[in-house]
Amino acid sequence: MEDGLDELALYGCYTEAPSNDGILNVVRYGTTPNGYTEAARGWTSYGCQATPGACPGYSVFDQAFVLEQCKVLAESGFAAAGYDLCCLDAGWNTAATDEYGRTIYNNATFAFPELGEYLHSLDLKLGVYFAPGFNCGAMNKTIMGTQTTLYEVWDGVYDGISLCNFDYSKPATQDWHDSQVELFHEYGVDLLKLDYVTPGSPSNGANLPSNTSASAIAYHNAIINTGHQMRLDLSWKLCRNDTYFQIWDKTADSIRTDQDVNNYGESTFVALQEVQRAIDNARQFISLQTFKNQLITVRPDMDDLFVANPQDITGITDQQRITVMTFWLGFGSNMILGSNLTDIDALGMKLLTSAESRAATAFCNEYPISPRNPGTGDNAAMQLSGWIGGPNEVGQAVVVLANLGANIGEAGYNTTLTGVQKVSISLTDLGIDHRPCYVVKDIWNGNSSVVHQGGSLTAYLDEGNSQFLNLTVCN
Repeated sequence: MEDGLDELALYGCYTEAPSNDGILNVVRYGTTPNGYTEAARGWTSYGCQATPGACPGYSVFDQAFVLEQCKVLAESGFAAAGYDLCCLDAGWNTAATDEYGRTIYNNATFAFPELGEYLHSLDLKLGVYFAPGFNCGAMNKTIMGTQTTLYEVWDGVYDGISLCNFDYSKPATQDWHDSQVELFHEYGVDLLKLDYVTPGSPSNGANLPSNTSASAIAYHNAIINTGHQMRLDLSWKLCRNDTYFQIWDKTADSIRTDQDVNNYGESTFVALQEVQRAIDNARQFISLQTFKNQLITVRPDMDDLFVANPQDITGITDQQRITVMTFWLGFGSNMILGSNLTDIDALGMKLLTSAESRAATAFCNEYPISPRNPGTGDNAAMQLSGWIGGPNEVGQAVVVLANLGANIGEAGYNTTLTGVQKVSISLTDLGIDHRPCYVVKDIWNGNSSVVHQGGSLTAYLDEGNSQFLNLTVCN
């Protein structure tokens, strides 16, 4: 289907939140269904797999390539900043299955469980990519611990990506999921990325069943049943209405809020157009939860984070790299790097590992940013925008001023302002004008100032640029 028809098929999944009428509701995250209190951080192979032109030297997706990248995460800067996941995307497994119809690794390119054991010895963790369903070639194999074949739990649907869909009403379906998660544990897996979940995954190029949300339930239950803690990340652009969000919120640790941000077919990783779209989808995600006045227990996954490499490789300017980091960090999103970790520059190290980055990450992992537009405090999409995370119980908050750039395609707003623009937001717009004054510190640049009650914060920002501020109440 064309993109528009895909969106029509998912009508009602991506509705705008109502206006907040300028009222500040402080958004907070809680513990996820599988027991995590922070968003996932680490690296994924997909950046280099999807845009090999941005990853010189990459030719084969194998264990040697993965270890070359992930050993960087074991270095002190990344270790202290919590980047501990080494994630294998599509291609780590083979089309064959074991005697119980379980998916197994490709022993021509990887060695399991040795890979997981080695990563664990470096205090790193292993993530793998997967999809709902089972390999159709395993139809006549018997599910581990049962007398039931996979044919007996098949619902008759082929999904178009070489997998067969489960009948989730059959008890043995859960037995298969339990056994697959048990095998993942034997491999040393700590995160499962479940892709092609519906409703969601628009423009997928496959014939997916319209609703595989039961797969999220089955994998979550398998994690619980086997007693092996494991992150569950659902992908991609999952339906966000209340009907389905309450499923994701009870089963997953994170859900993809957008399509891929990869700059396919180019020699750079990402483009500003994809960044704008990802930020707007995260805005929609957080705005819909703002009105519930309850802890959010599933994190947004804005897709891979591309900030580590120089601007000619990343594909956006250095100032725009700062904006990307500010928003991925600010939303409390997963921060899984898609960059080439063998070519990190000084700015990349600062954004990812500095004390300032770690402190802001810790704050936004509890208090994510939500939109507070200049002049109204409203939550609609705007090019010249304001955002706030918190305040917490002692009045600390983070604030973002941004010129997200002229709408290139799917930014959510219609303005096309070019060049440097004045972005100014009052404490009243932010909903925090009840304190005598705040000390304002620029998180990335380090300079400080004071803003008094009735005052405003102002920045002059070029397209795609932002200012990230930490506010603390004056003594």
